[in-house]
Amino acid sequence: MVNLSSKLSNTRKKFSLFGKSALSRSPDDSIWQEIEETLISADLGVRPSLQIVESLKEKAKGENITTLDELTEILKNQLKATLSGFELSLDLDGSPAVRLLVGTNGVGKTTTIGKIGKIFRENGNEVLFSACDTFRAAAIDQLEKWSEKVNATIIKSNPGSDPASVAYKALEHAKKNNINQVLIDTAGRLQNKKNLMDEFKKIANVIKKSDETAPVSYTHLTLPTKA
Repeated sequence: MVNLSSKLSNTRKKFSLFGKSALSRSPDDSIWQEIEETLISADLGVRPSLQIVESLKEKAKGENITTLDELTEILKNQLKATLSGFELSLDLDGSPAVRLLVGTNGVGKTTTIGKIGKIFRENGNEVLFSACDTFRAAAIDQLEKWSEKVNATIIKSNPGSDPASVAYKALEHAKKNNINQVLIDTAGRLQNKKNLMDEFKKIANVIKKSDETAPVSYTHLTLPTKA
């Protein structure tokens, strides 16, 4: 098991919002934007970052906050509460364990695979990325860069290839080479697109065909919405 709460210590260490000379600024639209961008860049996550900013706006209005110095103290307390209450583990069991990421375009599937792969590698696991988003050459290139960055194996094919065949090759390669973690990238799709959903089912069926006992996790990423 990999404990992700320990990874959030990096967020705490990296988070430095404004210089001392700016703390007398009054909260305005540029401040909210700056806080939001800082939280996201510190790997807090898009949805939690937006929620924290919305909460800060309400507190600033309700408590008549007039300086950034006051707002920063409230933000620190919110971050402490958010991060200290975060406890999530990734199950590493399986030979291999398979994670299939799905979601609409632009939700960050490929980047998420890269970050999860990095965590797995740091914990001594062998990792394989399967580039099943064959609709976009850029997606394959992006995943390949992540594989080089985290030292993971990648199974890919030419753009336009059958995604299910890429997944099958990935599983077979993983089994033959004792790779215990497989992360599968897929093309963006909506649930009302029958052809794309049928393709997704085909990928899942191919995984089971390769290994009926393979534990498969389906991770559905969605775009954040403001409250």
